[in-house]
Amino acid sequence: MPYYHFKKIWTPLEMFGLKLFRETEKKEFWYSFRSNRKRPLFR
Repeated sequence: MPYYHFKKIWTPLEMFGLKLFRETEKKEFWYSFRSNRKRPLFR
């Protein structure tokens, strides 16, 4: 399991439990919905 470094992106959707993250090295977007498990956004 590689180590990812995330930057959190705040969106108004966070009130509904959707968090958006940006992976700093590959510049990929990840999301997590009402849990702490992050999933790739475009995969």
